[in-house]
Amino acid sequence: MKVLGIETATQVCSTALVENETLISEYRLNLKNVHAGKLPVLIKNMLNDIKISVQDIDAIAVSAGPGSFTGLRIGISVAKGISLAHNIPIIPVSTMDALVFQVPVKDGTICSTIKAKANEYYTAIYKRNNFIDNMIENITIKSDEEIFNATPENTIIFGDITTNTKLKLPDQFVYLKNRQIYANSYTIALLGSKNSKYDTLNSDTFEPTYYQEFIAVKPKTA
Repeated sequence: MKVLGIETATQVCSTALVENETLISEYRLNLKNVHAGKLPVLIKNMLNDIKISVQDIDAIAVSAGPGSFTGLRIGISVAKGISLAHNIPIIPVSTMDALVFQVPVKDGTICSTIKAKANEYYTAIYKRNNFIDNMIENITIKSDEEIFNATPENTIIFGDITTNTKLKLPDQFVYLKNRQIYANSYTIALLGSKNSKYDTLNSDTFEPTYYQEFIAVKPKTA
């Protein structure tokens, strides 16, 4: 089974191809505001380089949120376009699930964080047992202070909070610094291909899960 992965929920724009749960290729750019122009190019170049046509793809796994409003819309729009043109099913995957999957521990309590806006973060808490993750606190929006006050001690905190917060990080938590803190398309594709809890959807009705209201603002002028 060949699954194309698309991840655009954060600053990283990436695409990957997984076949039978094995990574074949992944292209990734960690640059701001390039998703709309670069994602279709990344997909085209990757498939050309590994000599796989779009018609050979069995499913498209795409990050479904939470994350950047614009990024999610771009990734899902590209996935829908490919799906409709070639009759390929879409598998939406939680960005939080993809993020927590990267934590390199066998057991423990893990809090995943993704920057929302200002001093706020999307968070979700998981309990891991022998590398199996179960969400024990649903995705919500918290300030960094709320994260520290409400999270159980000895929790692994993983994600944007480790680099963006200006608070002194309390000693009762474990921080996975200097690691990849972004969800990636390989993980999206892998989870989509191996986990039965992610259902294929009709591309006509699929929408991202934002978890907060979108508020448009005018760009600042000099």
